Amino acid sequence: MVLRNVSLPSLWSRLDREVAYRVMHKSIDTLNIRRFARFRIKTAKLPPAEGTTIFKDPAGLAVLHRIKEAISLSHKYNLSSPMAAKGIEAGLEWHFESAVITILLGVRRRDCDFAEFYLITDCFPRGWWNKITNKDCLSDSVLAHWKKMLDCINLELIRSLDAETINWMTEEEFDQWFSISK
Repeated sequence: MVLRNVSLPSLWSRLDREVAYRVMHKSIDTLNIRRFARFRIKTAKLPPAEGTTIFKDPAGLAVLHRIKEAISLSHKYNLSSPMAAKGIEAGLEWHFESAVITILLGVRRRDCDFAEFYLITDCFPRGWWNKITNKDCLSDSVLAHWKKMLDCINLELIRSLDAETINWMTEEEFDQWFSISK
């Protein structure tokens, strides 16, 4: 195969999207990791909804900060600082061995007494060569730490945030819930 007049960035983005992402997520889906969650927190325990738009809710960043602090203190994970994200309220990363584990948090305020949150975690390979070859992203060590982090998040949602109705889901279950609840 000869590639002519193709710049390296456009080739890389095509490889990144079409090869690494599909191969990695196909293998993640076969593991049946429940990496999506939805939960509710009483609005009395959240920052006021002032300045809330349909795109951003300040509670998302505040809740992700509290999750990060609780996990960092009790389980010694070195997570990045939560930041506002595009298309969702907040996100953070954890760099571990040859992988980056991301945590994204979205908010839906539907009820006066509760705010509904959804949490998305994912695992990506670090470095451009690992992205192409999907090397070591889903090694046993990375998977074990990812599952342990999900357990820690669940524990901290209950312990420090008094979250109610925590429901962990697979990607298929999450897609179905998300499309119904829009």
